[in-house]
Amino acid sequence: MALYIKVLKVGVIGIGNIGSGIVRRLAGNGNVQVVMYDRNRSNMKAIRSRRVVRADSAAEVADASDIIVLAVKPRQMDQLVAEIGPRASGKALVSVAAGYRSSEIAKRAPNSRVYRMMTNIGCEYGIGPVLLCCEPVEEGVMSMAKRLGRVFLVDEDSIDGLTPVVGSGPAIISYLLDSLSRFSVIKGVEKDLADEIVNITALSTATYLVKKGDGHEGVVAKVATPAGVTIKAIHRLDKEGVVGKIVEALLGI
Repeated sequence: MALYIKVLKVGVIGIGNIGSGIVRRLAGNGNVQVVMYDRNRSNMKAIRSRRVVRADSAAEVADASDIIVLAVKPRQMDQLVAEIGPRASGKALVSVAAGYRSSEIAKRAPNSRVYRMMTNIGCEYGIGPVLLCCEPVEEGVMSMAKRLGRVFLVDEDSIDGLTPVVGSGPAIISYLLDSLSRFSVIKGVEKDLADEIVNITALSTATYLVKKGDGHEGVVAKVATPAGVTIKAIHRLDKEGVVGKIVEALLGI
Protein backbone atom coordinates (compact mmCIF):
# COMPACT_ATOMS: atom_id res chain seq x y z
CA MET A 1 0.00 0.00 0.00
CA ALA A 2 1.49 3.35 -1.06
CA LEU A 3 2.14 5.90 1.69
CA TYR A 4 0.60 9.30 0.93
CA ILE A 5 2.76 12.22 2.01
CA LYS A 6 1.19 15.66 1.84
CA VAL A 7 3.25 18.22 -0.04
CA LEU A 8 3.37 21.75 1.35
CA LYS A 9 2.76 24.29 -1.40
CA VAL A 10 4.48 27.46 -0.19
CA GLY A 11 4.80 30.71 -2.08
CA VAL A 12 7.17 33.50 -1.04
CA ILE A 13 6.68 37.05 -2.29
CA GLY A 14 9.67 39.29 -1.66
CA ILE A 15 13.13 37.72 -1.95
CA GLY A 16 15.20 39.94 0.31
CA ASN A 17 17.29 38.74 3.25
CA ILE A 18 14.44 36.99 5.05
CA GLY A 19 12.50 35.87 1.99
CA SER A 20 15.58 34.34 0.37
CA GLY A 21 16.50 32.56 3.61
CA ILE A 22 13.00 31.08 3.85
CA VAL A 23 13.11 29.94 0.21
CA ARG A 24 16.54 28.33 0.52
CA ARG A 25 15.61 26.51 3.70
CA LEU A 26 12.29 25.19 2.42
CA ALA A 27 13.77 24.20 -0.93
CA GLY A 28 16.27 22.01 0.92
CA ASN A 29 13.50 20.12 2.72
CA GLY A 30 11.53 17.27 1.27
CA ASN A 31 7.80 17.47 0.62
CA VAL A 32 7.81 21.22 0.06
CA GLN A 33 6.94 22.82 -3.26
CA VAL A 34 8.23 26.41 -3.38
CA VAL A 35 7.33 29.17 -5.80
CA MET A 36 8.77 32.67 -5.44
CA TYR A 37 8.41 36.16 -6.85
CA ASP A 38 10.24 39.44 -6.51
CA ARG A 39 9.94 42.54 -8.66
CA ASN A 40 13.74 42.61 -8.74
CA ARG A 41 14.57 39.66 -10.99
CA SER A 42 18.20 39.57 -9.83
CA ASN A 43 17.03 38.59 -6.35
CA MET A 44 15.38 35.50 -7.80
CA LYS A 45 18.35 34.68 -10.02
CA ALA A 46 20.55 34.52 -6.92
CA ILE A 47 18.61 31.42 -5.84
CA ARG A 48 19.75 28.67 -8.15
CA SER A 49 17.87 25.71 -6.70
CA ARG A 50 16.06 23.66 -9.32
CA ARG A 51 13.43 22.90 -6.70
CA VAL A 52 12.17 26.49 -6.68
CA VAL A 53 9.78 27.84 -9.32
CA ARG A 54 10.22 31.47 -10.38
CA ALA A 55 6.89 33.15 -10.92
CA ASP A 56 6.22 36.12 -13.17
CA SER A 57 3.92 37.89 -10.72
CA ALA A 58 2.63 37.92 -7.15
CA ALA A 59 -0.73 36.75 -8.49
CA GLU A 60 0.91 33.66 -9.96
CA VAL A 61 2.42 32.84 -6.56
CA ALA A 62 -0.98 33.19 -4.90
CA ASP A 63 -2.61 30.89 -7.46
CA ALA A 64 0.05 28.18 -7.05
CA SER A 65 0.31 28.14 -3.24
CA ASP A 66 -1.67 27.05 -0.19
CA ILE A 67 0.57 29.08 2.15
CA ILE A 68 1.68 32.51 0.95
CA VAL A 69 4.55 34.19 2.78
CA LEU A 70 4.54 37.97 2.44
CA ALA A 71 8.15 39.06 2.84
CA VAL A 72 8.04 42.59 1.44
CA LYS A 73 8.62 45.93 3.16
CA PRO A 74 5.77 47.19 5.37
CA ARG A 75 5.21 50.13 3.01
CA GLN A 76 4.52 47.67 0.17
CA MET A 77 1.99 45.57 2.06
CA ASP A 78 -1.18 47.55 1.32
CA GLN A 79 -0.71 47.27 -2.42
CA LEU A 80 0.42 43.63 -2.32
CA VAL A 81 -2.44 42.36 -0.16
CA ALA A 82 -4.97 44.28 -2.23
CA GLU A 83 -3.50 42.68 -5.37
CA ILE A 84 -3.49 39.07 -4.21
CA GLY A 85 -6.38 39.19 -1.72
CA PRO A 86 -9.06 37.83 -4.08
CA ARG A 87 -6.72 35.02 -5.18
CA ALA A 88 -5.81 34.12 -1.59
CA SER A 89 -9.35 33.19 -0.56
CA GLY A 90 -9.27 30.08 1.64
CA LYS A 91 -5.49 30.18 1.86
CA ALA A 92 -3.02 31.06 4.61
CA LEU A 93 -1.29 34.43 4.44
CA VAL A 94 1.86 34.61 6.58
CA SER A 95 3.34 38.08 6.94
CA VAL A 96 6.92 38.78 8.03
CA ALA A 97 6.51 42.54 7.53
CA ALA A 98 7.64 44.26 10.71
CA GLY A 99 4.93 46.23 12.50
CA TYR A 100 2.21 45.53 9.93
CA ARG A 101 -0.80 44.32 11.93
CA SER A 102 -2.75 41.22 11.02
CA SER A 103 -5.99 43.23 11.15
CA GLU A 104 -4.76 45.28 8.18
CA ILE A 105 -4.20 42.11 6.18
CA ALA A 106 -7.56 40.63 7.18
CA LYS A 107 -9.27 43.86 6.10
CA ARG A 108 -7.90 43.47 2.57
CA ALA A 109 -8.10 39.68 2.40
CA PRO A 110 -11.16 38.81 4.52
CA ASN A 111 -11.42 35.25 3.26
CA SER A 112 -7.84 34.26 4.08
CA ARG A 113 -6.38 32.80 7.26
CA VAL A 114 -3.91 35.40 8.50
CA TYR A 115 -0.73 34.85 10.51
CA ARG A 116 2.25 36.94 11.45
CA MET A 117 5.73 35.48 11.67
CA MET A 118 9.09 36.98 12.57
CA THR A 119 12.44 35.29 12.12
CA ASN A 120 15.95 36.31 11.03
CA ILE A 121 18.76 35.32 8.69
CA GLY A 122 19.38 32.18 10.76
CA CYS A 123 16.24 30.66 9.23
CA GLU A 124 18.30 29.72 6.17
CA TYR A 125 19.96 27.04 8.32
CA GLY A 126 16.92 26.19 10.41
CA ILE A 127 18.42 27.66 13.59
CA GLY A 128 16.70 31.02 13.99
CA PRO A 129 13.93 31.91 16.42
CA VAL A 130 10.52 31.86 14.72
CA LEU A 131 7.83 33.97 16.38
CA LEU A 132 4.36 32.99 15.24
CA CYS A 133 0.87 34.27 15.93
CA CYS A 134 -2.01 33.98 16.15
CA GLU A 135 -3.40 30.74 17.56
CA PRO A 136 -4.76 28.33 16.61
CA VAL A 137 -2.04 27.67 14.03
CA GLU A 138 -2.98 25.26 11.27
CA GLU A 139 -0.84 22.19 10.63
CA GLY A 140 0.68 23.35 7.35
CA VAL A 141 1.81 26.73 8.70
CA MET A 142 3.29 25.11 11.81
CA SER A 143 5.09 22.52 9.70
CA MET A 144 6.62 25.28 7.58
CA ALA A 145 7.63 27.33 10.63
CA LYS A 146 9.32 24.36 12.32
CA ARG A 147 11.52 23.86 9.29
CA LEU A 148 12.85 27.42 9.74
CA GLY A 149 13.88 27.19 13.39
CA ARG A 150 12.56 27.05 16.93
CA VAL A 151 8.94 28.15 17.04
CA PHE A 152 7.55 30.41 19.76
CA LEU A 153 3.79 30.93 19.80
CA VAL A 154 3.21 34.50 20.97
CA ASP A 155 0.54 37.17 20.80
CA GLU A 156 0.77 39.98 18.28
CA ASP A 157 1.95 42.61 20.76
CA SER A 158 4.84 40.34 21.73
CA ILE A 159 5.83 39.98 18.08
CA ASP A 160 6.06 43.75 17.80
CA GLY A 161 8.04 43.93 21.04
CA LEU A 162 10.48 41.22 19.98
CA THR A 163 10.90 42.24 16.32
CA PRO A 164 13.91 44.55 16.97
CA VAL A 165 15.57 41.76 18.96
CA VAL A 166 14.90 38.95 16.49
CA GLY A 167 15.19 40.92 13.26
CA SER A 168 17.97 43.38 14.16
CA GLY A 169 19.66 41.12 16.70
CA PRO A 170 22.09 39.41 14.29
CA ALA A 171 23.46 42.79 13.14
CA ILE A 172 23.75 44.18 16.68
CA ILE A 173 25.35 41.01 18.02
CA SER A 174 27.78 40.95 15.07
CA TYR A 175 28.59 44.62 15.72
CA LEU A 176 29.49 43.78 19.32
CA LEU A 177 31.42 40.66 18.36
CA ASP A 178 33.46 42.70 15.91
CA SER A 179 34.69 44.82 18.83
CA LEU A 180 36.14 41.68 20.44
CA SER A 181 37.80 40.77 17.17
CA ARG A 182 39.25 44.27 16.79
CA PHE A 183 40.78 44.04 20.25
CA SER A 184 42.55 40.80 19.29
CA VAL A 185 43.83 42.38 16.06
CA ILE A 186 45.23 45.31 18.04
CA LYS A 187 47.04 42.71 20.16
CA GLY A 188 48.62 41.24 17.04
CA VAL A 189 46.27 38.41 16.12
CA GLU A 190 45.44 37.85 12.44
CA LYS A 191 41.91 39.09 11.59
CA ASP A 192 40.68 35.78 10.16
CA LEU A 193 41.81 33.86 13.25
CA ALA A 194 40.37 36.49 15.59
CA ASP A 195 36.99 36.36 13.80
CA GLU A 196 36.88 32.56 13.96
CA ILE A 197 37.75 32.45 17.67
CA VAL A 198 35.18 35.16 18.47
CA ASN A 199 32.49 33.32 16.48
CA ILE A 200 33.18 30.02 18.25
CA THR A 201 33.17 31.81 21.59
CA ALA A 202 29.77 33.33 20.75
CA LEU A 203 28.42 29.95 19.61
CA SER A 204 29.66 28.18 22.75
CA THR A 205 28.21 30.92 24.96
CA ALA A 206 24.82 30.77 23.25
CA THR A 207 24.82 26.97 23.48
CA TYR A 208 25.67 27.15 27.19
CA LEU A 209 22.90 29.68 27.81
CA VAL A 210 20.29 27.56 26.03
CA LYS A 211 21.31 24.25 27.58
CA LYS A 212 22.22 25.41 31.08
CA GLY A 213 19.46 27.93 31.57
CA ASP A 214 21.46 30.15 33.93
CA GLY A 215 20.36 33.35 32.20
CA HIS A 216 22.60 36.15 30.96
CA GLU A 217 23.22 37.60 34.40
CA GLY A 218 24.08 34.13 35.68
CA VAL A 219 26.79 33.68 33.04
CA VAL A 220 28.21 37.14 33.79
CA ALA A 221 28.37 36.29 37.49
CA LYS A 222 29.96 32.90 36.78
CA VAL A 223 32.72 34.25 34.53
CA ALA A 224 33.31 37.66 36.14
CA THR A 225 34.92 36.42 39.34
CA PRO A 226 35.95 38.88 42.11
CA ALA A 227 39.07 40.93 41.37
CA GLY A 228 39.45 39.26 37.97
CA VAL A 229 40.02 40.88 34.58
CA THR A 230 36.45 40.13 33.43
CA ILE A 231 34.75 41.96 36.29
CA LYS A 232 36.98 44.96 35.62
CA ALA A 233 35.94 44.99 31.98
CA ILE A 234 32.25 44.65 32.91
CA HIS A 235 32.62 47.51 35.40
CA ARG A 236 34.08 49.72 32.67
CA LEU A 237 31.24 48.86 30.30
CA ASP A 238 28.69 49.65 33.01
CA LYS A 239 30.43 52.94 33.72
CA GLU A 240 30.14 53.86 30.03
CA GLY A 241 26.43 52.97 30.06
CA VAL A 242 26.76 50.45 27.23
CA VAL A 243 23.63 48.45 28.14
CA GLY A 244 21.49 51.59 28.36
CA LYS A 245 22.76 52.81 24.99
CA ILE A 246 21.88 49.51 23.33
CA VAL A 247 18.37 49.59 24.80
CA GLU A 248 17.92 53.19 23.67
CA ALA A 249 19.05 52.28 20.16
CA LEU A 250 16.48 49.47 19.99
CA LEU A 251 13.72 51.71 21.33
CA GLY A 252 14.47 54.08 18.48
CA ILE A 253 13.70 51.48 15.81
